[in-house]
Amino acid sequence: MGQGLKTALAVIAAEPLGLDPHQVHVSEVDTDLTPYDQQTSSSRSTHAMGTAVMGAMHEVRQRVLELGAGLLETAPDDLEIAAGQVRVRGAPDRALGLSEIVRRTRSGNILGQGTFRSEGGLDPETGQGIGSVHWHQAAGSAEVEVDLETGSIDVLRYHAAVYAGRIINPVQAELQTEGSVAFGLGHALFEELVYDGGQLQNGNLGDYMITSLRDLPPTSVAILEHLEANEIHGLGETSLPPVMPAIGNAIFRATGVRIQDLPLTPEKLLRGLRQ
Repeated sequence: MGQGLKTALAVIAAEPLGLDPHQVHVSEVDTDLTPYDQQTSSSRSTHAMGTAVMGAMHEVRQRVLELGAGLLETAPDDLEIAAGQVRVRGAPDRALGLSEIVRRTRSGNILGQGTFRSEGGLDPETGQGIGSVHWHQAAGSAEVEVDLETGSIDVLRYHAAVYAGRIINPVQAELQTEGSVAFGLGHALFEELVYDGGQLQNGNLGDYMITSLRDLPPTSVAILEHLEANEIHGLGETSLPPVMPAIGNAIFRATGVRIQDLPLTPEKLLRGLRQ
């Protein structure tokens, strides 16, 4: 889908065996072979699939250590894996490559299985229960300039902060966050479905306004990482929700006008100023 998932999964799979992510092949989805997944949405892809991959790679790692222990004549707990090799702790000269272990033990393929399944849900009668198995946290701040004569709103700069748990790919994490800001800017200032007599009047990109590169303000990003938690938080949309209230609150601080519905247009602002 373009969110960099294949790269993220390769990084997650490569780490337990000390491999370069380029050595990991992530297969394309095939309905003959790929287990059913309900959806790729809600910033859940890396969290859900990555957790399953980590579980599978844990099994692979343990099996590799067991096979290596037999060849190196030591206990699995005395071994470590680094740079694609299984080696005895404190004796790096006693080491075997992963491919050599597979070949010498005639293992063929070393397979591991991992699953992820969300549990919980809300009681339809009471509304109580587990609303989500995974919560994402983000904050945003905006500086705006408002023309009191025309109602024009200019976002001068925006800062997005997001909690990632563990960052899998720093470049993609920043780009996902910047993309969320661009998406939110469209919601805040431009995007609106216009109807007349029940008929949609702006059902094409010539009339429906979205954010362009020229609309984007200077944007800074801060991604908080917590390695000890060993958890992965989705970033696909996490920084999106704060954009609209941050801009709306900045407009209120600048003008005293509180606009209650999106988008935050010059017309609504001028109407509020007159009132």
